[in-house]
Amino acid sequence: MKKYSFLLFFVTCLLYACSNGQNTGYSLIEPAAFSEKIKSTTDITLLDVRTPEEYAGGHLPNAINIDWNGDQFNATTEKLDKTKPVFVYCMSGGRSHSAAQDLQKRGFKNVTELKGGILKWRAAGLAEESGASSTTSSRAEMTKIDMDKMIIDNKLIIFDFFAEWCGPCKKLKPELEALEAAHKGQVKVVRIDVDKNKTLARELQITEIPVIMIYKNKQIQWTGTGYFPMKDIEVNCGF
Repeated sequence: MKKYSFLLFFVTCLLYACSNGQNTGYSLIEPAAFSEKIKSTTDITLLDVRTPEEYAGGHLPNAINIDWNGDQFNATTEKLDKTKPVFVYCMSGGRSHSAAQDLQKRGFKNVTELKGGILKWRAAGLAEESGASSTTSSRAEMTKIDMDKMIIDNKLIIFDFFAEWCGPCKKLKPELEALEAAHKGQVKVVRIDVDKNKTLARELQITEIPVIMIYKNKQIQWTGTGYFPMKDIEVNCGF
């Protein structure tokens, strides 16, 4: 019996070691390490898997854009050299994780994913390029001064940091609209698109979305990340 137990233990360890050895082609790393690895690795593919509109609003230097949710993702990436290191990112990490898994399954040997996406990249103050042809959009951005003025002018105000492509953000929107309608005149809801307000999102260290910030009597009352039903938000507003 002891002989068979030892044999089973040995086989289990061997299988574990082999399975670990097959997972060395993927890594998920923080922005600073991602930046350094890009600089220290030669002949790479840097892949932005967001929409073309998001890409045009700002992207990592030398990144190419292939939309994960587009019709041509597989066909276009299949033309890439699968032996070259691939660095992949999106806005907050959801799409890039799915893309990284897909690339691995299709035979890409070395895939590195940016943890937290370009939101964390921006929060870390790292460089990016913009495809915008003018500064009109940046002048239209909300500033921290604008935000502070609204906090002073409203007894109870909710800031919702969102993005158009974000599923939980879309789910949260009607909850906030219903809350504002139910308590008309008592609360103001301000939705802030992080794609269009990059500077403010970076200053406030917004690295995930949606983010809700509730200010009451000029003081922060509550902050939450993710989807919340109206009743939970009401409780945190003090209704």
